[in-house]
Amino acid sequence: MERLTFRQLTDEVRRLYLEGEYFGALEIIEQNADRFPEHAARTTFWKICLLSLCGRPNEVISVFQRALDSGLWWAERQFRDTDLDAVRDLPQFKHLVEISLVRYREVQTAIKPERALLVPDMQSLWMRLEYGWVRATRQWKG
Repeated sequence: MERLTFRQLTDEVRRLYLEGEYFGALEIIEQNADRFPEHAARTTFWKICLLSLCGRPNEVISVFQRALDSGLWWAERQFRDTDLDAVRDLPQFKHLVEISLVRYREVQTAIKPERALLVPDMQSLWMRLEYGWVRATRQWKG
């Protein structure tokens, strides 16, 4: 098998997924994911979803636990994916989701913006609306 780029891997997994070929998509991820460590969160989540779709809940828990142990985490919206319906109510899965969400929240509180957003005062905003952009830019505070 030829070495796939990450784009090619993504396209092939998507194609197989849309065709309902979950086992094939899972096999390709398992063969190639280690070559793309910078995309580990994405490929691991795909693997968790595909394992769920393939009816392999014990492996879902195992892969999810190893991912958390390696420092990965995901946001809440990702766990709403219907591909996870088969494992969503498992106590072990719920526990791992909670660990992931705690980490996600910790990261969100630690994020510091690198740039400040300058906002005009109300007089400048009124001038922008009244007299046009060029004149209003002279009144920006910051």
